[in-house]
Amino acid sequence: MSDVTEPHKFGFKILAGFGAVFVVIGSVLGFLGLGVFANVISTAGFAGIAVGIVYYFVTLFLVNPATDGLLAVLAPQGQSTKKPKGYSQIEALVMQSRFEEAAEAYKREIETDPDDAEAMHRLARLYLTHLDSPADAGIFLAKARDAAVADKAKLGFSVQLVDLYRTKLNDPGRAMVELRRIIDTFPGTAQAEGAKRELHELLEARKADLDRQ
Repeated sequence: MSDVTEPHKFGFKILAGFGAVFVVIGSVLGFLGLGVFANVISTAGFAGIAVGIVYYFVTLFLVNPATDGLLAVLAPQGQSTKKPKGYSQIEALVMQSRFEEAAEAYKREIETDPDDAEAMHRLARLYLTHLDSPADAGIFLAKARDAAVADKAKLGFSVQLVDLYRTKLNDPGRAMVELRRIIDTFPGTAQAEGAKRELHELLEARKADLDRQ
């Protein structure tokens, strides 16, 4: 690996190199009898070397991605934050109307990372908006809800599922199950209160249907 990709080495060489040059210059000035200037420049040179050493170890442990250093202690394996994924190549397929290929690409992403809620959500949206398959959209929206870590994301996916069940799939039973999930999982929120009202409406509609039969 080159020094350009290892800042702890590259920076140390620069700082220590200049420091050494200043020490040599100070020595020469001292030899010429310019003691005051020699002391100042020599001191600056030694300071540069010291800073270079400090820089080396700071960047080695805190910055350099090629080493475990303190990051391995502060963020042990399996607990580090995942970097956001990019889906530009798959979205390019969507822009080219190659929807089936895009769907397969998202499925491969999910197979590689079964917890990739974002890929599941994008696939669900693809099924809903371009592949005319709301049933498949519901499957992957539910998977995204289960895989999501943040409560806000889980709630968002649940709300989308309720709308999907009611409008696209005409499945009030599954909509009611999802509404109950929202009520039980997010009590006291505005969404839970709205879910209660919506659930009441669905129950009243079901009761009216039974009365007409």
